[in-house]
Amino acid sequence: RHQRRNKTRQKLVNAAKTIMANGPAEAVTVDQITREADVGRGSFYNHFSSMDDLFVSTLEDHIRGIGQSFGSGLGQFDDIADFAAWSIQFFAKCAVEDPDLGWFIANNVKSQSLLKTHIDPRARDAIELGVINGRFQLEDPELWLSIGSCSTTAFIRGCLEGRFDISQSVDLAASILQAAGLARSEAIEISQRCDPNTAKKASKNKTKLGE
Repeated sequence: RHQRRNKTRQKLVNAAKTIMANGPAEAVTVDQITREADVGRGSFYNHFSSMDDLFVSTLEDHIRGIGQSFGSGLGQFDDIADFAAWSIQFFAKCAVEDPDLGWFIANNVKSQSLLKTHIDPRARDAIELGVINGRFQLEDPELWLSIGSCSTTAFIRGCLEGRFDISQSVDLAASILQAAGLARSEAIEISQRCDPNTAKKASKNKTKLGE
């Protein structure tokens, strides 16, 4: 019974992903979801209290996936600053390319809880490693994390509103690296080289992760 329940819930989440990929989330109805999932309307309310509840659950899958990508990405870079630049730009890229996800991050209070669960722990691990290795000069790592998070969220909103372009994520990442003590010229060079929009992940091997 537990397995069947989980299977039905996942069918509803998958249906929501499929439908939301083709239009704005606010226009989606319960009937559309249940038809796509091929389940009864009553099954929807056995798993979700509202469309908003389903929306949060659906986007949690996306945010969890981004967090897992961060975990994988950490092992691909020799320099923790490279990883930081890549992860900032990668997160912004994911949110801007998926407007439903982007607006959820920018507007929904519930998104902050999901980010704290799936993104912040990996970010803290990377920051701690950078401080230990001497790559980041931070008196208050938690404050830097908050500044970086708020700046990235504001950037995502700006892109969705048409005020910024995703290519400017290079400048965003460079500014956040500067706040960690890197020189402006080095921060820009790293951010350009580690821009996921251009699929460049080379490393200068300045600080070995884990050393």
